[in-house]
Amino acid sequence: MKPSPDGLADNKKTQRNVDIMMGLFGPARYNISKYPEHGTSYDISRMGDSYRELSVLLNRSGGGLHSVDLYFDGAVDFFKELPSPDQISMTDYHKISNRTVKP
Repeated sequence: MKPSPDGLADNKKTQRNVDIMMGLFGPARYNISKYPEHGTSYDISRMGDSYRELSVLLNRSGGGLHSVDLYFDGAVDFFKELPSPDQISMTDYHKISNRTVKP
């Protein structure tokens, strides 16, 4: 489900030509209600399709592979980093579900 260089199928040669490859994952599209599934999780059922995980899938310059949790509003192409799952409040979930998050 999550993006990976292995998922490029017939376009695998693409990964040979990039220094950094990134992927976006939206767990709501797969009916996942809590994400990540291990440790403290976001309540995806409250966030709906507004949650995205941005991951570095390939980094040829030697840095590690990292990910960041984002609020996403596709209507206006807006991304904002979310607080960690153990720091997000009910007010934050309310803002997200009502799309009132401000830059």
